Amino acid sequence: MSFTEHWGYVSDKHRLASFREAIALVVSPGDHVLDLGSGSGILGLLCLHAGAGRLTAIERTEFSEIARECLSRAGSSARIDVLQDVNHHVILDEPADVVICDHVGYFGIDYGIVPLLRDARERLLRPGGTMLPSRLALHLAGVESADSYHPVKRWSGQDIPAEMQPLRTYEANTVHPATLAPGDLITEPCMVDMIDLARETRDAFSWNLELKVTRSGILHGLAGWFDCDLVEGVGMTNAPEASTPINRRQAFFPLEEPLPVDIGDHLTVSLAMRAQGRPIAWSLKHAASGTQVRHNTLAGEIIEPSALRRLDPAYQPRLTPDAEARMLVLNACNGERTLREIEELLARGKPDFRPTEGTLHDFVTDLLRRYTT
Repeated sequence: MSFTEHWGYVSDKHRLASFREAIALVVSPGDHVLDLGSGSGILGLLCLHAGAGRLTAIERTEFSEIARECLSRAGSSARIDVLQDVNHHVILDEPADVVICDHVGYFGIDYGIVPLLRDARERLLRPGGTMLPSRLALHLAGVESADSYHPVKRWSGQDIPAEMQPLRTYEANTVHPATLAPGDLITEPCMVDMIDLARETRDAFSWNLELKVTRSGILHGLAGWFDCDLVEGVGMTNAPEASTPINRRQAFFPLEEPLPVDIGDHLTVSLAMRAQGRPIAWSLKHAASGTQVRHNTLAGEIIEPSALRRLDPAYQPRLTPDAEARMLVLNACNGERTLREIEELLARGKPDFRPTEGTLHDFVTDLLRRYTT
């Protein structure tokens, strides 16, 4: 994550207004609030302003330091704990009264919010506690959008060598963020699911639907977006037709080849994805032309043959030289050796591992920064 990305979250007035209103309804003075994926800490800060008595913020990246710095300026008497960790690894000494999280992706669930909140409500939230957000409605439509289709089309440009042009297949099997206008929709939008985040247990999602073409044009792909209920009566959306959407793009599922369609045509669409957000598969059948297409994000990934070999149950794994060096360093962290002593131990044990003292130092300090206290 970059500061620019976090600035986008902090400066999104519609998003913050919705969260501020929802927080005011559910956070009571003295509550213990758990902020999952806290980023720079903006949602936790709003909870402190609402009177939270304790805030636990979890952020897996170095932005945990930014969150700690910003939250310390709140002037609150609340207990504030900022943890740099993965949410699933955290154990709380007391359950939270409120769990708050904005891992809402372009298509709502494509950033892994379902398993994240499922784990939180099973392990970290007190019985009867509250989760924000509470519900997600997912929507899908066919779109005509040359701008959204550009990542695929650019590989067929006249300046691209013929040997490189087949790379468009990778782009055609990738879900792209898009900024769509209401006029880009070429079919009626369809709500594909309503997900109750307080109860959802599915590990995978699969939907089949019919989309009716509402104007003639060129179908470049499908677009997905969400309506999110934070609490009852307070929500946010990234819908193309919304009057006050938050600053979050939609998910664009491209076709490799654009498809001419006429008003009244019907499209049979299937969409499937894991709860973690990947992989995603989408297929489409155009009855009028008989065209059928299938796409899958696995076909958009660069997969080495050796990676596939490692999936074989009979595969016998062996550590790489890099992994052996990591093992040596981490096993040396017994609370008694100094950084210099660990570096010397690695230099003696793996003399050919790093060509210079400087690169060896960087290797060791990176490991210690991530895995030691």
